[in-house]
Amino acid sequence: MSALSFNAKGYKLEIKGNKISIINKVLGEVCFFDKKKLIEIIKEKLGENMLFVIADAKKKNDKEYFHFVEAEYFSQFDEDAFEEMIKDGKIIWEFRLHLKSDTAFRDHGSGFRVNRKYLHEMYKKKIILLS
Repeated sequence: MSALSFNAKGYKLEIKGNKISIINKVLGEVCFFDKKKLIEIIKEKLGENMLFVIADAKKKNDKEYFHFVEAEYFSQFDEDAFEEMIKDGKIIWEFRLHLKSDTAFRDHGSGFRVNRKYLHEMYKKKIILLS
């Protein structure tokens, strides 16, 4: 779900003050994230810096080999940009579930997701290491 509009189930994100809320068309706010705590978790998980790498992979004799084709280094996580990206719909929140068989589900938990093309907007600096 995004902050731009309600999804098919009637939910959307909304930022007010220090909360990122999940809003239902009928029920109103059903839950929320404390923005300050969420930023702390992001910084703890990602740090202030991130290295994004794309590689081609191939297996040979039961070993996996990688050929790195792109690498970008991002630094100085930007909290204000993160919030604006949610408001602009560039960062969404989703349930990460899939059906393994006719009766079994695999739950990867819920999480925020950003498209690769917007990744650089969350950081103040970007260095292309390999292109």
